[in-house]
Amino acid sequence: MLDALRDDEAFDPDFVFVDPLANAPPFVWNREPVPIVARAEEYVGQDPIVESQPEPAPVVLPSDDVEVVERELGLAKISTRSGLLQARRAFMWANHPDRRPEWPCDLATRRVALANMLIDRALRLRRPASPRS
Repeated sequence: MLDALRDDEAFDPDFVFVDPLANAPPFVWNREPVPIVARAEEYVGQDPIVESQPEPAPVVLPSDDVEVVERELGLAKISTRSGLLQARRAFMWANHPDRRPEWPCDLATRRVALANMLIDRALRLRRPASPRS
């Protein structure tokens, strides 16, 4: 059928065949193909979306100092075992290396290890003394 349209004497050279089910742009008959690479080179550096995006804010890295991590955990205010376990979960949720890709992995790992150490120590200190027989 397309050959019949092309060979037709009344064929308009600017005729555009549009397929309503196609996802590609319409096919234009009797036009010279335009190399895609040549067209792309014309637009290098002219993308308004990339140029209009604001620069990302600098990442502020947290401290891995023991006292800073202890303050973040709020260990001075927690008196129960369940409170300590809840503080551990909350700190891990906010500071785990898998959840903080913008931080260096070793920094996030150190902070998590310090928090675990501090909470384990607090759990040992708050454990009631076991009766000895």
